[in-house]
Amino acid sequence: MQPGRRGRVFDHGSDPTIQPRFIACSVLWINANPLSFRLMIDQISEKIAQHSKLSVGRILVVGVSGIDGSGKSTFAKSLTQSLIHLGLAAEYLDLDDFLNPTTIRHKNSNQIDGYFEDNFDFASLEERILDPARQSTQIECKLPVLELESDQIVERPFQFVGPGVLIIEGVFLFRKELREKFDFRIWLEVDFETAMNRVLDRPRDKRYGNMEAIRTRYETRFFPTQRFHLERDQPSRFADLIIDAA
Repeated sequence: MQPGRRGRVFDHGSDPTIQPRFIACSVLWINANPLSFRLMIDQISEKIAQHSKLSVGRILVVGVSGIDGSGKSTFAKSLTQSLIHLGLAAEYLDLDDFLNPTTIRHKNSNQIDGYFEDNFDFASLEERILDPARQSTQIECKLPVLELESDQIVERPFQFVGPGVLIIEGVFLFRKELREKFDFRIWLEVDFETAMNRVLDRPRDKRYGNMEAIRTRYETRFFPTQRFHLERDQPSRFADLIIDAA
């Protein structure tokens, strides 16, 4: 991205089949300047805070999604901290908290079907987090967190006391079966070439092996499935806010 580029507004009103629920779908650019990023986060937080006040008797759920390497974790954590600074109760959850064990993740030899359907425990996400958030200002449950070293599920206590905002980040959150569970959907847009360069450089992917092993994993499993998701679910089309994160 070129430094200093300014955002433009994409209004879903141009498409009569889509109605934005909170604000027009804005396309913004993350400038390399940390101050610009901070200002953008704060502006989005203020919008979310306004709507949180209208969510009487329940928790406002914000989804942050995009392909791997789009910056979801950085964005979601920064947004959470900004909301806390505004005086709201806010919590962050990663979809990786709902990873299935290896025997489930890789039971299907078809890489796309296996990753899309079996990698994450979406049923637990709905039952333990998304559905309770729509019915109450408090959540108290145990998350089925996978310990990567042992490949065993460990029940981790989770409690959120609202009213407030729960931010969840991860791939595939805006699949058609799940997207309506989110009150506000933020999509981080990035091209696959840029994303590949990022994942090759980040420490967390070193567990897949050397750089060539990481590239192979993304080229054969992760990115093909995410392309399938883009075609099947058109997640950016249903986003309330799009961030150009390239």
